[in-house]
Amino acid sequence: MLPPRPVTFALLAALPLPRLAAQVPPAWSQPTATAAGTSSLHGMVFDSGRNRVVMFGGWSMLYNPGFRNQTWEWDGSTWTQVVTASAPSPRSHCMLAYDSARGRVVLFGGYDSATLGETWEYDGSDWTLRTPAHAPTPRISAGLAYDPSRGVTVLFGGELDPSGQVVTDETWEWNGSDWTQRTLPHTPSARSDMGICYDPLHQRVMMHSGYEGPLSLARDLWSYDGADWTLVSEGEGPPATYNAGLVWHPGRQRLLTCVQEVPHLGTWSWDGASWHHECGVAAPTTRRVFQMAYEPANDRVVVYGGDIGSAATYSETWLLGAGDPAPYSLQTVGTSCSVPGTSPLLQATTPPMIGTNFEVQLSGGTSGLAVFVYGFSLLPAPQPLAPLGFPSGCSLYVSPEILQVQLQAGVVTSIVALPCDPLLYGVELDVQGAVWDTSLSLPLPFVTSNGLQATIGS
Repeated sequence: MLPPRPVTFALLAALPLPRLAAQVPPAWSQPTATAAGTSSLHGMVFDSGRNRVVMFGGWSMLYNPGFRNQTWEWDGSTWTQVVTASAPSPRSHCMLAYDSARGRVVLFGGYDSATLGETWEYDGSDWTLRTPAHAPTPRISAGLAYDPSRGVTVLFGGELDPSGQVVTDETWEWNGSDWTQRTLPHTPSARSDMGICYDPLHQRVMMHSGYEGPLSLARDLWSYDGADWTLVSEGEGPPATYNAGLVWHPGRQRLLTCVQEVPHLGTWSWDGASWHHECGVAAPTTRRVFQMAYEPANDRVVVYGGDIGSAATYSETWLLGAGDPAPYSLQTVGTSCSVPGTSPLLQATTPPMIGTNFEVQLSGGTSGLAVFVYGFSLLPAPQPLAPLGFPSGCSLYVSPEILQVQLQAGVVTSIVALPCDPLLYGVELDVQGAVWDTSLSLPLPFVTSNGLQATIGS
């Protein structure tokens, strides 16, 4: 069988595309506020008690030796450096979380030519070094998130040496006075540089992706309820990556992550059941080791800094308004016109989301030809095909805009490449299949399948 050939909307640019009600795509903007200095590998978190995004540390090629220990705050329009009496030493790869019960930003670990294992807290005025009886071993790039339902800051994983050769799968909790290592029935693979945040809807700490060691990246989503880790999704959604942010978006009631895609940052969301690729307007160029936080007062995500390796370190602030992108929908239309030995069935194997491939499979035929009919609306009524030479009972459900013909040998896959273009939100895309049955003595011995009616969304 020949490999499936993709249908692309690039070929259909001149065709009018019927749309549902207009949707507002996620939109990026870049404020003109004074930058907080070039930085990557910094820590950043939203302080809900003072309505500020707090950023600490990082690394920049403009500094010598490159490590920073500045504290900066974003108030929604301006970055302001906060000069404190005490502060952690200059470092990168540090982790921040906000303890809302005690009104403290918690910092652990980092790197300053060696791995660090200190616990610091910031109250909005000064940093305080804590000296608990127990603590995780020094590490960099662990996951750190506060769980308000249990009043603890959860730490997972991290790199135990700066070479990236040794990562851990330890789970620790900080209650404000001491660290406790948890022994759990299940645990994610050892990793660092993951995205992590708290999901208040399901009262879980959520963790996505990460660096498992040389030449190995995770592509999974885990949840932690304080008693165990649970694998939620694997091999789906965003590409396997590391240094990607993860935040909870209250307005959308979804997890939101930004990941390295080319040429721009890619935005994905998790609605509790599936991943959605959200293609926004004017996205920043791709980068890594940036940080992101959700800013509830303005219902947007703040992204700061990052780099593209040794080539450049960014001082850019980007803001992502989540908009109101259309959800996708998919339903079956009509039935096939089965004949003895041939009963075509058309099924979707992926959802119709922009920025991805929409795949459908046609089964139930014999060796020969398979035809896929694509259109942008259903016919007002099923069109009987028997007068045209098809078997009795066969009907056309889809307005035929484009045909795709393939050789068939069992199950046949057809692919529609949906560009990452917000203009496709809400576009209807319908498809129907037909298989050739050589045993039929008819002018057009094709047996038609059911149809599928899809609305492209995210």
